[in-house]
Amino acid sequence: MEVAIREAVAKVLTDPTAPDWIAKIDLNPALVGEHVLKQLEEVTKAQIREEAETHIARGLLHLKNAFATDTEMPDSPTDFVPLPACRPVHTARLTVLAVNALLGHAPVSYGSENDGHLFVNLVAMRGEGRIAEKSTKSMRGHTDAVSFPFPGQRDTAYQRIAPSPDVVCLVGMRNPQSVPTMIINLDEALELLNATDISELEKLQFIIKCQGTFREGTARELGKEHQIDGVNVLANRGGGVYWTRFSHSGVAPSFSAPDAAENAIAKFEKACSKVAQPVIIDGGDVLIIDNRRMLHGRSEVGKEVGGRARWLLRSYGLSATHIPNDSFHDGSLFKLWP
Repeated sequence: MEVAIREAVAKVLTDPTAPDWIAKIDLNPALVGEHVLKQLEEVTKAQIREEAETHIARGLLHLKNAFATDTEMPDSPTDFVPLPACRPVHTARLTVLAVNALLGHAPVSYGSENDGHLFVNLVAMRGEGRIAEKSTKSMRGHTDAVSFPFPGQRDTAYQRIAPSPDVVCLVGMRNPQSVPTMIINLDEALELLNATDISELEKLQFIIKCQGTFREGTARELGKEHQIDGVNVLANRGGGVYWTRFSHSGVAPSFSAPDAAENAIAKFEKACSKVAQPVIIDGGDVLIIDNRRMLHGRSEVGKEVGGRARWLLRSYGLSATHIPNDSFHDGSLFKLWP
């Protein structure tokens, strides 16, 4: 799969129209992803789509050495944006868009996070403050856009809020210390809980605060930081399949919830810690994580900033069938509300 996608991206980048397609990433990223896939033979496309779908059905797709990072690599950035304008970054973004197109995911962002940029840097940051300090530390398991609804649900106070992403796309630009990304398989965590605990997590009795990177943006759009009350942490999809939305620092029982709810959350946190597994995202790797059946975090990044410090890119994917028509920001084909 990696070889086929590398060859398709290379064809796009060596074509005289490459600058036009790179510019279109920030206008119509879904179209760009489909354009990359058109470079493949139909048989090849069908084969790698089947392979990708098999992996993501298990919750994780790890493409190793999917693109080259050994040329034209600048120093690592020191903030979420901007992305350096260089060939490895262009290649990385084209690769992610192609994989999302392969899986049927629309590339999306949220206007309330990092001003809606489709791709952002995950790096150690300079300065003081909560986000800069957190950027160098470990991060416990969570799902992204945790306070936004599951597909098929609507926020009770703000009907226009889009669902959280189906997948989180992490791209290795540089990882010299092999800092692991921690992956938590929801099914494995739930095996450590009893039926009563799981039942409590399914009940509409929890408060979920928005993810830290969404605080300022949701406050700007909604007049206050987004928070939901009286919601579930687990959604039973039938057939033994569960979805989750969870953050160690952002989820708590509602004030009226019984002690059983607090006990269930505490047990769930411990179970997640026990089953967490490290995955190394090396330079040139792409990791696609199911944002409903896998939680993710990381080990401590370290204090080095810029230079050759760890540098990932992150983007989101969401099935077009999961996006309500009124959830796009006006004039954008990918930026979701809020």
